[in-house]
Amino acid sequence: MQSGTAHLGQTPANAGKVLKAVADELGVEATAEALAGVDPEELLKAQNIISADVSQSPDSGKYGPSTMASCGLAFMPVVDGDVLPRRPIDAIADGAGSNVPLLMGTTTEEFRLFIVTTVLVGWNLPVLYDKHLKAYSVPAGSWDEYKKGGTNAYSRDAASGVACALLSDRMFRIPTYRIAEARATAAATHLYEFGWRSPVTPNNLQVKIGACHSVDLPFAWDTLALPDSQKLTGPNPPQALATALHQAWADFAKTGQVSWDAYDTTKRPVMTYARNNNATTNQVVEDPRESEREWWDGHPATS
Repeated sequence: MQSGTAHLGQTPANAGKVLKAVADELGVEATAEALAGVDPEELLKAQNIISADVSQSPDSGKYGPSTMASCGLAFMPVVDGDVLPRRPIDAIADGAGSNVPLLMGTTTEEFRLFIVTTVLVGWNLPVLYDKHLKAYSVPAGSWDEYKKGGTNAYSRDAASGVACALLSDRMFRIPTYRIAEARATAAATHLYEFGWRSPVTPNNLQVKIGACHSVDLPFAWDTLALPDSQKLTGPNPPQALATALHQAWADFAKTGQVSWDAYDTTKRPVMTYARNNNATTNQVVEDPRESEREWWDGHPATS
């Protein structure tokens, strides 16, 4: 699993709000039959418009709280009691898949993809993010907690840097830990974190996408040479890093094992690829960013 978020699940009513917004954008009824008659390109265009509205102007009243729980996703699995009977995290907690070894990873700066590629990258005041944090059920005091956690490798000097770090944990890293914690007595669960920062700057402010969501894909698949991969990685990404991550994937697929210990709730070992953005250093770290992990303990948004 990469960037897994098993705690998400839209209600049918909230999914219907998003569907109606798409249908209204197209000027058709919100039915399968009406949407089937729409040109696919027009349908995709409408979906993109509504997706942008959900992510950039969060409104629980308009799209529903279960939509906002996704931190900006308009479309996601719907817990309808039939096709998807319940949220995956609840099934996992009850033992689903407990006999299956699991390899899971996130990038260090997941949410940068959703901030530095949008108008949000220019928001330089914390107050500008208040509406998003409230809609996403972020605990009070989180901004100050994350403001003090920046490093030379992963700076949080700008407001966008704090928001990226905070929402990366809210949406990706902590929910990944929740899966591992729920599988404490199951087959081995191995966690990794990918820290290499891409130099690509997808905005006029020259802010890098860094170790953002999906930047690890070309490394995991060992496809750095593909032109489409380099749109994300930029030129000359470190091949040694791709070799290491791809080998771990391949070994796990073949044997169900990797070179580092399974996650537990005592030592909490995590393999960190390109530790602190160092392209040549991969090392196991016990409980990385412990205080920020503990910040979310007991909070329902990530459970």
